Formats: sequence, structure tokens, C-alpha cells
Amino acid sequence: IPYTCTVAGASYHLATNHTASAGQNGIIIATNFVSVDLMGFALTGSGATAGQGIVGTTDAHNIRIANGSIVDWNGSDYGIECSGDYVELAGLRVLRNEGGVMLNDYSRITDCTSAYNVGGGLVVRHYGVIENCDAVSNGWHGISAWDNALVRNCRSRQNASAGISVANDGQVLGNTSMENGIGLQVSGSGTVVADNTVKGNAENYDFAAGNQLNLLLCEIPEGLDWPCSVKLAGTLTCTNTSTNGITVAADNVTIDLGGHALIGP
Repeated sequence: IPYTCTVAGASYHLATNHTASAGQNGIIIATNFVSVDLMGFALTGSGATAGQGIVGTTDAHNIRIANGSIVDWNGSDYGIECSGDYVELAGLRVLRNEGGVMLNDYSRITDCTSAYNVGGGLVVRHYGVIENCDAVSNGWHGISAWDNALVRNCRSRQNASAGISVANDGQVLGNTSMENGIGLQVSGSGTVVADNTVKGNAENYDFAAGNQLNLLLCEIPEGLDWPCSVKLAGTLTCTNTSTNGITVAADNVTIDLGGHALIGP
């Protein structure tokens, strides 16, 4: 490395680990329908003077990157950044970079881990999908998705800002978000939020108006500031004295205790 993929439709793979010199990118993908298989090996940057691990140019659509590690590319924007559409990532570990992953529209990230990056962990733009991924101890949002995106069955923990953040008209389904600055954040409207485990965050929920919220309540005290349907995950105990268990501050709220109890101190 550095190496530029210029053959459309070609499949590239690593045969060993590679470490970049200062200021160099790792792999640049400059054409369409390219597959890059890291074969379990790592692309390692030069730390604070590094470029980016893998870069997809604006002309590189329909590409796939899989099976390896992107580490220590923390001198530039992201360990992996692809400007073309329809990019798929699978089975990657993206660690200790300036930012983890940034993908453009109609892209998909599955079975990946993004951890200890200075900025965001995993980011997709419009119509993106993030499934079965882990985001741990990143310096911004663990998982971030723009309009019309799906975030499903992911785990986000100890990220500085939101564990999971989406914009408009998305779906946030079956995820776990714990010990982040914000557990779940929806900045726009039209998003469906359901069956997520959210607890132990500095603020569990931050929702704009106009979303469909089906919340699985995992701890108290909790304030409900939006129209929503709430079910208890189990019997919940509040240890804080002089504190309400659930405070409802919005119209059109349904709370289903599901046969469980709210226990005070």
C-alpha cells in the first residue's frame, strides 16, 4: 500500500498485513463493482500522520469490502470513507481511527465493530442499513444514520454522544444502547422506534416530534415527553428518594405494565 483499484468488476484480496507510511492512504477504490476481501488481515495506518485506510471515490459505486481490520488511521476523516452509492461492508473491525466508517446513500453495514475512534463509529447516509453491528467507546455517535435508514439488532455502548442517532423516516428496531451520552436519538420525524433495550445512559431518549415510539422501558426514573406506547421490560425498582418512577409530560401516552411492578425506595 498505497494501492488503487482501477479494474471494474475485479476482486482484490490481501495476502498479508499492511502498514502505511506517514501521509499515505491504504487502498483507493476508483471504479465500479469492485470487491476487496481483507482475508482476515489488517490495514494499519501511521497514527496521527496517517491518511485513510480505504477510500471509495465518487465514481466508485456497487463495491464490497469485507473480512479484516482497519486500525490507526487517525490523521484524517475516517478509517473507511466511500463517496459512491451502494457500498456493502461486512465482517470488519474498525478501530482507533479518526472516525470509523462513513458511507454514502443506499449502503449497508453488517456484522462490523467500530470502537475507540476519535469521532463517530458507523455512519450511513440516505436509505442506509446497519445490522448486527457493535459500536463501542467512540468519541461521537456510535451509530448514525440519515433519512430513510434502518438500524436493527445492533449494540452501542459507552459512546460520547448518542449510542444510536437517526434522522427522518427511519426504523430503529431491536437494538441495545447502554452507557452512552444519549441512548436513542431521533432528530427528525416519521421514524419507527420499537423493541430497543435502552438503559444506563446519561439521557436515555432524545426524540423530536412526529415519530412512532414503542418503547421498552428498562429502568426508572424515566420521563415520557412524547406521544408513545410504553411496555415494561420487567419489574423496575427506583432507588432514588423523592423521585417519580414515570413522569408523563405529553398527550396520547399508553403504559402497559405487562403484569410487572414499579417499586419505590
